[in-house]
Amino acid sequence: MTLPLSLRAMRALRPRRLRQAPPDPSRRPPGPLVWFHVHGEGGLLAIEELVNRLHQQDDHVEALVTTAGAVPLDRDGITFRAVPSEGLQEILAFLSLWQPDLLVWTRGQLRPLLLSEALNRAIPTVLINAQAEGLPAPSGLRVPGVTRALMRGFERLIAVDDAAAAQLRRLGAPPWRIEVAGALEEGTAAPPCSESLRDNFAEALNARPTWFAACINKAEVEAVLNAHRIAQRISHRLLLIIQPDSTEAAAAIRAGAAERSMRLGSYAEFGEPEDSEEIFLTEPGELSGLWYRLASVSFLGGTLLGKPCPNPFEAAALGSAIIHGSRITQFRGSYERLAAAGATIQIDRGASLGQAVQTLLAPDQSAARAHAAWEVTSSGANVTDRVIQLIQDGLKDAS
Repeated sequence: MTLPLSLRAMRALRPRRLRQAPPDPSRRPPGPLVWFHVHGEGGLLAIEELVNRLHQQDDHVEALVTTAGAVPLDRDGITFRAVPSEGLQEILAFLSLWQPDLLVWTRGQLRPLLLSEALNRAIPTVLINAQAEGLPAPSGLRVPGVTRALMRGFERLIAVDDAAAAQLRRLGAPPWRIEVAGALEEGTAAPPCSESLRDNFAEALNARPTWFAACINKAEVEAVLNAHRIAQRISHRLLLIIQPDSTEAAAAIRAGAAERSMRLGSYAEFGEPEDSEEIFLTEPGELSGLWYRLASVSFLGGTLLGKPCPNPFEAAALGSAIIHGSRITQFRGSYERLAAAGATIQIDRGASLGQAVQTLLAPDQSAARAHAAWEVTSSGANVTDRVIQLIQDGLKDAS
């Protein structure tokens, strides 16, 4: 590909050594490789979900994900790396090693030297999640026309709304390459569940009202058990399914139930809850997809104390109304999206949990919040499908 004069001039003016990159012992995986550059933690979650969907259709495609923030550990089929700096030597080494077949750039935050070198190597490039406020002209450039040249280098530009599309046009993107499709956001995936197992448990529960306390740590056990006692005042057949985050938390649950003379069964020992049992203890990290499907209400542990907590979209995608604490550093963007839609109840202390469970045991309350949560989780499905189509088309053209 012949680069526009503005990009060639910019590359010539940049020093070849901004910093020496350490050698990367990685090896490029065989087969087609899609390079995703991601902006922000929420973007990482959305891209991981998209890659999982992509692998369901073609498990030969590999994904390289770069970010300017903290770099996660590699996962099966996904390699995470820090994005190269705007030093030409580091960029050349990075692209020579990975040789991506396609680049998907999320949001704005343009890196002109990196993008220009990708264009120079004729790597098909797509911009997604373009937002008006995230698309300023790159700063510190001494060559006019660079932004326009970069915009014209993208083969497709996906804007989140009309304002973003208008900004793309102002920056020089060809109008016929722009489409408004919304934002690619996490929230379309749900944990798996065996339908036969779900049917067996539903039959055993016999329409008992049920709530689920997920990923409960040892310090939260007292609050959850006390909340169950409070909620039982308005629903005496109420069952609590409780999932500890560790063997220590499981031991605390057993001890707390015994102190309160609460009848407890466990999945490991009995398989299914008995009608006389008030609490059903599950295994740490197991079968979350089943418990969310069975419970109309879920409390997400860790959020009272700022400990590791579940992704709220797992519960939201499966029709369970959500209660959580205020300590939501992990998955903050996801919790905030659900809260803005009126899909959750937030509590500030454990003493409020029982009242929140009572509120959501009313079928109209739990149904309204569960429906709002489902709408949030499903909102990105069409965008995900569109981006996957662009990737598949781009890989086909590159082969």
